[in-house]
Amino acid sequence: MQKNHVFSIFRRVPSFDVGPFFLIVVAIAFVITTDLRAETVIGEVVRVLDGDTIIVAREQERIVIRLSDIDCPEKDQEFGREAKEAISGFVMHKNVSVLIRGKDRYGRTIGTVYLSGDNINFRMIESGFAWWFYKYSRDELYRDAEILARKQNRGLWLNPSPLPPWEFRKLKTLRKKSNET
Repeated sequence: MQKNHVFSIFRRVPSFDVGPFFLIVVAIAFVITTDLRAETVIGEVVRVLDGDTIIVAREQERIVIRLSDIDCPEKDQEFGREAKEAISGFVMHKNVSVLIRGKDRYGRTIGTVYLSGDNINFRMIESGFAWWFYKYSRDELYRDAEILARKQNRGLWLNPSPLPPWEFRKLKTLRKKSNET
């Protein structure tokens, strides 16, 4: 009789499904530890390849950095030269820190570039020399900066309908293929 009494206590304890709760806790822990483990590169910008690609020198190493979340006009595209000049003005020969996000298919290091705490990736969109690269970015702050730059006709948004670089590259590839045949 005593045994039944002990087990009846446990039957009265409210139960809840720990599955979803546990998954949320694990997901939050993953995000926190991922951010804590994110590598940061600190060095001098020694070269600007184009509006969204720079080379940072750290000790004896040179690291090609592709700015995350943005896409700038190509060198041979309208506003390509201006985008390169804009980022050069922001970071050339300056010490920056780069929060590394990973590598792209070309082996370039993808990252967010900071100069004295200022997010240069964001600054490129805000000044009208880059698109929010929504295909690879979920950060809506970049989207909002692009919308504002469009409304204020900054940089490439002086053109009422500029061609996004991903479409420019696609057209260039199609032209090249049609010339080969």
